[in-house]
Amino acid sequence: ETMNLSFTPATATVAANADFTVNILAKPSINTVLRGYKTNVNFDKTKLAFKSIQYKVGIDSADLGNETADFNSINSSGIVYIVGEDTTATGSVLTAANGAEIASITFTALVATATTVTITDSSFYSVNADGSLFDTWTIAAQNLSVNGGGSSGGTCTSFADDFSGTAKGFD
Repeated sequence: ETMNLSFTPATATVAANADFTVNILAKPSINTVLRGYKTNVNFDKTKLAFKSIQYKVGIDSADLGNETADFNSINSSGIVYIVGEDTTATGSVLTAANGAEIASITFTALVATATTVTITDSSFYSVNADGSLFDTWTIAAQNLSVNGGGSSGGTCTSFADDFSGTAKGFD
């Protein structure tokens, strides 16, 4: 099963020193009851500054997930650690049709140049119909393009080719 993660909106055009807010949408390939989640949001700290976070599904896991008050450490690392849990009796229902926004993050653009915000190291914990825990989601994450930075698709994490077998064909 797949958990699709994306930013809404997927692109942002922002002037220097202006704030902008994005939501992280989690959309499963099948309906599920979500109990917990973790994901990292990575940004270039020379181009963006973290300003605030609001958990929209459940609450932040105490001493694990970042809160707005952690802005100094977040801006030093360029990583927002999002760790949330739903401790209610019913959990949070995520449908394949709509999913749910799990968090809202506000950044300040330090400059008006291109950059890409990525989602990495994600895990989601759901409850099966029999009450057992399911945590083997395949994660498909999309990037956030700020001021034309990068693509809105997944990232290339490895590339190895020395082109030694490539014919040059120059005249």
